[in-house]
Amino acid sequence: MVADKVEVISLKAGETTAHKWTSDGRSGYQVEESERATAGTDIILHLKKDEKDYLDETRLSYLVRKYSDHLSYPVFWQPPKVDEPRQLNSGSAIWTRQKSEIKDEDYTAFYRQIGAGYDEPFMTLHNRTEGVLNYTSLLFIPTARPFDLFNPDRKSRMQLYINRVFITEECEDIVPPWLRFVRGVVDTPDLDLNVSREMLQHNPAVVKIGKAVVKRILTELQKKKDKDADAYAQFWAEFGIVLKEGLYEDLDNRDKLLKLSLFTSAKTGQLISLSDYIAAMPEKQEKIYTLSAETAEQAQTSPHLEGFRARDIDVLLMTDPVDEFWMQAINEFEGKAFASASRGAIDLDEIASKPSSDDVDTAPADDAELAPLLAKVKTILGDTVKDVRLSKTLTDSPVCLVADEDGMDIQMERLMKAHNKDFSGSPRILELNPSHELITGLKDKIKADKDPDLVHDAATMLFDQALILEGRTPVNLNEFANRMTRLMQRGISA
Repeated sequence: MVADKVEVISLKAGETTAHKWTSDGRSGYQVEESERATAGTDIILHLKKDEKDYLDETRLSYLVRKYSDHLSYPVFWQPPKVDEPRQLNSGSAIWTRQKSEIKDEDYTAFYRQIGAGYDEPFMTLHNRTEGVLNYTSLLFIPTARPFDLFNPDRKSRMQLYINRVFITEECEDIVPPWLRFVRGVVDTPDLDLNVSREMLQHNPAVVKIGKAVVKRILTELQKKKDKDADAYAQFWAEFGIVLKEGLYEDLDNRDKLLKLSLFTSAKTGQLISLSDYIAAMPEKQEKIYTLSAETAEQAQTSPHLEGFRARDIDVLLMTDPVDEFWMQAINEFEGKAFASASRGAIDLDEIASKPSSDDVDTAPADDAELAPLLAKVKTILGDTVKDVRLSKTLTDSPVCLVADEDGMDIQMERLMKAHNKDFSGSPRILELNPSHELITGLKDKIKADKDPDLVHDAATMLFDQALILEGRTPVNLNEFANRMTRLMQRGISA
């Protein structure tokens, strides 16, 4: 409280005697007869000594504009020795007007007034709902990211009004964190003006309004996606990373968000939807293949894509950190399971055959002939890898690392290590390309049982190469450099 005492003097229209209500907030209140020249009410605050800043015009103007700017009644400021009072509030609320009366520039001006941004709104949603709950919403989706989009608190800034009186802009039950880029106002007469911010949390009426507001936003975004794919793709490039947080956090809206989501196609480099991906799948393909990486550029150079490209099978590139979390919670879309291109044993020949090569020298040896190679490499690498096996997807690269079928995806493990230095992860499976000349050459060396030092260096270097291909660093850089030097010396002197 900012006052030691509050006095309220009121005179009812048509009466001659006024009454004064007085309270210090501690010992109850008193009511007595008083005087007032005209009908109306005076509220007099006797401010505490350390609260005198509330007498400052700048401070008062800010508070009035923040909480009462849109009241239909004017609020005036008249300091001592000033003849003419100055109105502090605008006395109007754009959202109470009919949409047919409001111009686009009026919406844009209000959008900028509430601090949503200095750009043009990508979408303006003005709606009045009457029924069990009555409320008006005026929502703006920006064109460009606001500067605070990635603040750690992830707070929304939707302004809640009750009968045009500002209450709060921190009410997650209206707009969840994954829609925090949406700005605007929600005004309802169905809440008490004296409601506290704490009482607003999980208030049934607020929750119902929030669900309706979210439904409206997602419905309009879907319409935009269906009617103007290019404009929607630009929106997604700005806010998709935030919208995808809802895939992990909001079970009720998960299906709608999946339909709204766009992902980079490894085949075209363009954004496509999950439905578009499924529509373009080969007839025998039963899964939605994905590949996680820090950037699309890094993903496009991954050896994990080689087998898919050779068979003209598309892969969706997951390059946002949030992708790793929602993919742990969602297993399928429209009956098609999600499958990581860097996890588990993938046999793409069941979907489409790889084009045959005219070079008979690169034909892979059979499994029995390669068994000594696999065993020897596993012995050399030991517990560094979980297993060594032949790859059915590599075409150009000699090796790659994959996660176990039930293991943590490589990108998820990288995120865990970034947040916890003590997180060690789990050993990967090293896959060898049986058609690559490095692998066939190493096989021959092992079969001849000659030059064990070269075999050891080559096997270890192949593992280091696999680490580098997925963006990691060899465990011991000094040993890596020495090993590379020895192998180059062998090659030059050969």
